[in-house]
Amino acid sequence: MSRVVKIYVPIIILACLGTLMVASFFLDVEIIGNAAAEMQIWTVIVASIALGLAAFNLSRQHVSRMLKGNIYSIALLVPLVSLPILYFITGSTVSPQYVWLYNNFIGTMYPAMYSLVGYAIASCCFRSFRVRNIESFLVLITAAILLLGKVPVGASLTPLTNWLMNVLNTGGYRGVTLGVGIGIFSYSLRVLFGIERTWLSQLKEE
Repeated sequence: MSRVVKIYVPIIILACLGTLMVASFFLDVEIIGNAAAEMQIWTVIVASIALGLAAFNLSRQHVSRMLKGNIYSIALLVPLVSLPILYFITGSTVSPQYVWLYNNFIGTMYPAMYSLVGYAIASCCFRSFRVRNIESFLVLITAAILLLGKVPVGASLTPLTNWLMNVLNTGGYRGVTLGVGIGIFSYSLRVLFGIERTWLSQLKEE
């Protein structure tokens, strides 16, 4: 297969489809809107197929580990296989069997995950809240005010806590959101114009 077909044809297809979706958002043209809606339907179909392939590949990799007695692979494959089977048998996600399996497998994983996240946050805080310079000192003071302002002992610090959250934190959050939006916009333009070709790196090496 020639280099043109392998590299430039995908770029042209991607640019045309991306331009179509952008045009459907800004232009009130029926034919463009219908084409964009059809494209979104196909996107859902392709994403569903990709999700199914990912589940199959994940199961294939963990079956061999499960046969060797890996308890984590067993814990992964049991709900991954049982939930779809129960759905096809009962035809509902609110059947007693489905709800029991969900609550006892998936439902118990959320508290475990959040407990691990809480431990990781506490560990990060312990390492971060060491006063080495003026910046780390300000971070330590701000964190202490926020923590005390959320408990009854530090009720007098609640107005200051609210001010920090509503003024300083909101300003920083808006700045980060603005920067992320500009970055996404510039990256999208690079992809539409064919400047960004990192997803074609393997093809270019051949």
